[in-house]
Amino acid sequence: MAGTNCLDRSGFMIRQSRILFIIILLFTWISAGHSKTVRTAFRGECETILLKNIQSAKFEILVAVYSFSNKKIARALIKKSKEGISVKLKVDKKQASYNYSKSVFDLLKSKNLDIEYISMLKHHSMHNKFVVIDKKTVLTGSYNFTKAATHSNWENLVQITDKMIALKYIDEWNKIQDEKSRKK
Repeated sequence: MAGTNCLDRSGFMIRQSRILFIIILLFTWISAGHSKTVRTAFRGECETILLKNIQSAKFEILVAVYSFSNKKIARALIKKSKEGISVKLKVDKKQASYNYSKSVFDLLKSKNLDIEYISMLKHHSMHNKFVVIDKKTVLTGSYNFTKAATHSNWENLVQITDKMIALKYIDEWNKIQDEKSRKK
């Protein structure tokens, strides 16, 4: 009987060790950046969340945005570029030409940011609104980088931290090009 109890106890200890090992393995996996998180923002929070994410960038920021006139966001991108972070933008050419956007794009160009103006056919637009940071975080939603979007409109922004989703957005960012230059 004593031997049976010992075996049961030994089996119990083995199970406890396995559970502890699985917990440690899971914790290591999560802390190694394999966790997925989603965060939402609405109205004025959108600018705050976007700026925090831009400020946290370590090596790359990819932007695809329809309308851009927010100088706070422009200055944050310029600051990261000065720190040696790769900052690349794809924007709707028509929207970028409007007076309310012109000063922001003049500022970005004067600081040598990489901006690609996307020309579209009549009645078409490059209407994306997303940012990919460090190949792991995506910010996307209705939020344009404008004063009205920050202070007046009903807007939303979703922050997704997931490398696989980020890769899909990077693939889409790479596909964005002038509609006029696309092969038919």
